[in-house]
Amino acid sequence: MSSYSNTNLSQSFGSINSHIVDDDIVHLDENIHEQDFLDKLENSKPLSKMISITKHIPDVDVDGHPDNDVDSGDSDHLEQQSLFASQSAKSASMGRTASRVLSHLIVGESNQSHLDDDDYHEVPQGRHLGLFSTTIIFVSRIIGSGIFSSSAIFINCGGNPMLYFIVWTVATFFAIFGLYLYLEFGCLIPKNGGTKNFLERSFDKPKNMTSVIFGIFSVLTGFITTSAIVFARYMLSLMGYPLADNRIVNLLGGLTVVVATLIHGLHMKKGVQIQNLLGIFKLFTIAIMIITSLIVLFVPGILSKNLNDDIEWPPFFEFETNSLYSFSQLPAAFIQALYCFSGWSSIHNNTAEIINPEVTIRKAGIYSLAMTFLLYISLCFAIIKVLSYQEIADSGSLLGYFFFKKIYGEHIGGKFVTLTIALSALSNLFVCLFGIGRMNQEIFRNGILPFSKTLAKNYKNSPLNSLLVGGLMTLLLLLVTSSSGTEGNDEDSSNAYTYIVSVESYYNQVILFFVVIALYIYRKKNKAKGRPDAPIKSFETGNIFLVMLSLYLLLAPFIMKDDSAMNNINGFPPYNYMAVYMIFVCFLYWLIKFELLPRIFKYNLVCFNEFLEDGLKIQTWKKMPRD
Repeated sequence: MSSYSNTNLSQSFGSINSHIVDDDIVHLDENIHEQDFLDKLENSKPLSKMISITKHIPDVDVDGHPDNDVDSGDSDHLEQQSLFASQSAKSASMGRTASRVLSHLIVGESNQSHLDDDDYHEVPQGRHLGLFSTTIIFVSRIIGSGIFSSSAIFINCGGNPMLYFIVWTVATFFAIFGLYLYLEFGCLIPKNGGTKNFLERSFDKPKNMTSVIFGIFSVLTGFITTSAIVFARYMLSLMGYPLADNRIVNLLGGLTVVVATLIHGLHMKKGVQIQNLLGIFKLFTIAIMIITSLIVLFVPGILSKNLNDDIEWPPFFEFETNSLYSFSQLPAAFIQALYCFSGWSSIHNNTAEIINPEVTIRKAGIYSLAMTFLLYISLCFAIIKVLSYQEIADSGSLLGYFFFKKIYGEHIGGKFVTLTIALSALSNLFVCLFGIGRMNQEIFRNGILPFSKTLAKNYKNSPLNSLLVGGLMTLLLLLVTSSSGTEGNDEDSSNAYTYIVSVESYYNQVILFFVVIALYIYRKKNKAKGRPDAPIKSFETGNIFLVMLSLYLLLAPFIMKDDSAMNNINGFPPYNYMAVYMIFVCFLYWLIKFELLPRIFKYNLVCFNEFLEDGLKIQTWKKMPRD
């Protein structure tokens, strides 16, 4: 251990030589006063690509190594030494100072990644997202493919308008409370990664378990399948093939994913410009939706004289008489509605790229949710006023197409508005892929998965390899869920779409439940360290609401079994079981790699910080033999 430490330190810090006594990594005392030496050391050229050595480096313990005390006279002795001391000056004080520097590269018990100073580690991309770009990301991510393909929500409400209204209202409050929950956490931990960082910093024991489970599951579910399916389906409808075979739909969706991945990966700025342009189209689409919906709700005769005679409100408090409703479908309705709001948390994956993130994210989030609420409420009720229960049930992922076709006719509603919806789905695809690339890169930076170092690398300031992983996961899922047939069959992309939404949303509820708990744990830790509270506070009653609703949505599917064909897909377990199985597989990976194998083969996994050529900090794991 001694020879390895000295060799590694010599390579890292040039001519500075150190001696670590008794083959032990000494415990590092926060009260060491060798500041003159460290001030010179941190400004030396070999450290130019490393983070600054602060005056308060936290204690680090490595399993199996005893603590050593620091002599009070060490600082006086150290002040008399120059920065580049000769090898004859290998005193115990220098050994302790070297160990203090070396500890900055080694992880101890913590599950986090790893030092609080890393919260302010600037990424190579720099801060380039202002209020407009952030709002576009919010809007494009929230208002995506879900709202235009939300027929399953109304069906899972049994065609009851009152229950439908309750579901959307609850989902809106859920999004508002969740937004402020993440805003507070984002102020406390202002770095890329969002949810990953929140959970790691709070649940740091068992060691590495949180990072591994969340990281692997996020990579496995880092896909944009739903947006790809909706974009392809609407584009084919625009070309006159609304009932195109599902394999053709998935093929077109897959090609779109490949193009979007290459644009974001090879030309980051161009990708952001394209998603901003698509976001402007989306704002135009939203304006059309809101105006049309309000006219349909209050003065439908303006659009068409015949339209006023063809539409009517369904009984507000009654269930659809042609179907036997089971309340076991209600959790699925909530989960699918929450999916339509799910983008409010994704912006925190890009915190380190946002200019003045505290103010920017708060303003952009409020503007976006207000716009979203107005759109969803007006559009959803306009749909149930214009379309019958059976028309909604048969629409599949083309709900928006049939709605606007009935209002504006084949030429305008069937072509122009369909194009705007397709562009809206494409905007969502670009924005989701942008966030997935950043999230994957943060996970690969932790080094917990094979080939993490390669996958974490940037290409022209863009996480190309991380984006390729997200694109590959999307293509695989499109391939697995592809089947012959068209909309309306039992085995179609419509069922696959709903099933994928349910699995992803169920897992998100698991994560959100633990994020609420994590906030209170981290508040306590933050206070114990004497740090100030976040400038933005979440709602206490809102946090209670999030916990209660999350528990209901997580437990209800197991208590009330949902056998409806809409929420299941042949050959796969129910969505709630599928999510649990995937979490369990991630847990097994952690158990085997970080617990069982080290104990069986008697080694410790020790984490080292490493810097890539562009200055991006990553972590690599080394096997160290036990004594």
